[in-house]
Amino acid sequence: LAYEQNITKPDEQFFCENGKYKVDNFTINDVHPMGKLTVPEIIEQSSNICAYKIALKMGKKDLYYALTKFGFGKKSGVDLPAEAPGILRSYEKWKEADFASAAIGQGFSVNIVQLTRALSILGNGGYDITPHIMSKVYLPNKNEYIEVPYDKGKRIVSQNSTRKIISDMRRVVYGDNGTGKQAKIPGFLVAGKTGTAQV
Repeated sequence: LAYEQNITKPDEQFFCENGKYKVDNFTINDVHPMGKLTVPEIIEQSSNICAYKIALKMGKKDLYYALTKFGFGKKSGVDLPAEAPGILRSYEKWKEADFASAAIGQGFSVNIVQLTRALSILGNGGYDITPHIMSKVYLPNKNEYIEVPYDKGKRIVSQNSTRKIISDMRRVVYGDNGTGKQAKIPGFLVAGKTGTAQV
């Protein structure tokens, strides 16, 4: 939502602190030492440090709001039993290290459906659509199929913002310094984001 709220623009530069940045008793690391990067380059090269710096401009409350808006910390509504909502503590309980962890995708838990749903919001032009595992159900006693209701969903972010972030995410796969080049699939245009976990 940093694009959506005009908190940052694609050409804004952030300093990546040459690979290490201390937040309270927590050190954020980048895989490779980097200097200044624009927002698309931050996505392309997966800078944890600069992701945190963008989150700092948003603030704890807005970052938490963005995470919940994209479906984290709550059930997706998929038609499967016993789905767990995942764990996302309220921003009011975050210390600065918790904030930094959340900014780089750590410190909370998600299931694969939630992650797929969040990325699908971008692919669907900003609409949040309830996920389903089937399109039709067969009723043997009536010998007919009924379609699973499909909702267009509600708009979460503007199409303009989704275009910007998808363009940035394509750089992850096709950019000279992209961290996800192995995700190229012949015949498809791929956008992605690597999970650069700290070890």
